[in-house]
Amino acid sequence: MAGERYVDHEVLKAFAQRKVNVPKEEAKERRRQVNYLRERLEDYIAGHPDFDLVKLRASGSTAKHTAIRRRSGTGSDADVAAYLRTTDTGIEVSTMLSWLRDRCIEVYGATKEADDFKPSDHAVGITMRGSGLKIDVVPVLHTGEPDDRGYLVTSDGIKVLTSVTLHLQFIQTRKDKAAAVTGRLSGC
Repeated sequence: MAGERYVDHEVLKAFAQRKVNVPKEEAKERRRQVNYLRERLEDYIAGHPDFDLVKLRASGSTAKHTAIRRRSGTGSDADVAAYLRTTDTGIEVSTMLSWLRDRCIEVYGATKEADDFKPSDHAVGITMRGSGLKIDVVPVLHTGEPDDRGYLVTSDGIKVLTSVTLHLQFIQTRKDKAAAVTGRLSGC
């Protein structure tokens, strides 16, 4: 059957670049805006020693370099884990999200409108009006354990142990293994 073309790695790669993956420059801009948010919050924390925000970590698909294009311009674009210190073991998610929203407004209040900060079931969404980027700031209860382990609290109040650092390492290991296999296959 002359002229038939099989779907091989190159065909899939081209399709992914054209239709699925976030373009390199857009991903770079997302990371720049996330880092800017992190820097502003970290500067604020440094100036407020009584602040209960321990640290921030870029997380999610943008940090993992696995982000895909948005459909219809909706959905979350980037995630930041906000590690919170608390002695309240019965903390309510709504209280945590309201507290975090108020801190984000304190940091950005002079440059953004209050409507740009919207709590959801598990995060505070911040919309960057210039680019349309939405950054979800996800509260994580800081435990002091290694590898950024902490408890993500679901909308039902269930605490789920998570680790941004271990997630990023896992994805990088998978990507490295896939690249090694792809390299071996293309050399056949």
